[in-house]
Amino acid sequence: MSIHNDPELYPAPGDFRPERFCEQTFNPFEFLPFGGGNRRCIGAGFSEYEMRMALSEIISSIRVEPTNNEVDIRHDIAMGPKTGVLLRILERKRR
Repeated sequence: MSIHNDPELYPAPGDFRPERFCEQTFNPFEFLPFGGGNRRCIGAGFSEYEMRMALSEIISSIRVEPTNNEVDIRHDIAMGPKTGVLLRILERKRR
């Protein structure tokens, strides 16, 4: 994808530097890991599904509790916390 080769957005685009994604916040139009439109990666849907399954396995194997009971709620089309919810890991569940 040519946007990922733009040196204004990605300095030294040919270098393998995964830490660049921790150094800078990209907007949705600057980071397109699966491409877009009719040339989108054929494995994108599977990859996103697989990540949800992996995350659900991790979360289901630990006990967590919120660090703070006070949560600011955004009232949009879908309601939810404005800034996310911080969780404390209590213990790992035994299976």
